[in-house]
Amino acid sequence: MPKLHPRNLLIASLAAGWVAAAFAAGPTPGDAEMERFLLNAEIVDSEALGTGITKPYKLTLELDGTTRHAAFNYVDVYKPGVTKLPGGKTETNFSDKYQYNRAAYLLDRRLGMNMTPVAVLRRWQGKSGTVVEWIDGVVTEHERTEQGLEPADPVLADHQRAVMNLFDVLIANVDRNLGNILWRTDDWKLYLIDTTRSFRQTKELPPAWAAKPASLPRALLTELESLQEDELKSLLKDLVTGPQIKALLQRRDLILEKIAVDRKSYGDHLVFQDSAP
Repeated sequence: MPKLHPRNLLIASLAAGWVAAAFAAGPTPGDAEMERFLLNAEIVDSEALGTGITKPYKLTLELDGTTRHAAFNYVDVYKPGVTKLPGGKTETNFSDKYQYNRAAYLLDRRLGMNMTPVAVLRRWQGKSGTVVEWIDGVVTEHERTEQGLEPADPVLADHQRAVMNLFDVLIANVDRNLGNILWRTDDWKLYLIDTTRSFRQTKELPPAWAAKPASLPRALLTELESLQEDELKSLLKDLVTGPQIKALLQRRDLILEKIAVDRKSYGDHLVFQDSAP
């Protein structure tokens, strides 16, 4: 068997341990410090990114001699009734809100995924919005494809994509695209950004997702099962509404039903990423 380059050995080790390491419910040790920085650092520079639908800003922040970057998003749109979207689609009670970035981050940590950057609520230049941790050393999925870059461990990448897809179904994110999927190229960790078009009140699973076998770590199933309405109301207070939480839990129930069916049909070794031979 040919020897692996030391860097590839490291990545293989990260891949083997990703499921166990990533899925620990609750904030990570660095989250509180990052939140403190994003909330209190002085904003010393800004740059309009001009990308995406919501046109965020890239901020430069300084605190106690430390300089970091962050993204600022202030979109806050609600349109009652039926809204016609590009491409001919329509949506009832359309919303596009910066608050959902914070809600997605909190729910991500509650589930132990650690795939969504830290996001805090903050005002800047008279606007309320979310200041979101900037992840360095990444490429978008679009850039990855354009540059012909391939993850060092395709299985690890597929596992992360599967978790991303499940999370998007849970929060009813209708705007996952090639520009808001980020890959850190040193270890091919996946990050999810721009969730301002999430938390729809749909109570159904997308047919394309429902048609494929579920794929997730066992720990994520445990956390999904444990979600309760009162807890979510407290966790996501002032970020999403009661009806949005009820719809999320109804989607969660359908996800659990699908997982149960898939376990019977395909076996735990296929459904659970940490049970694969």
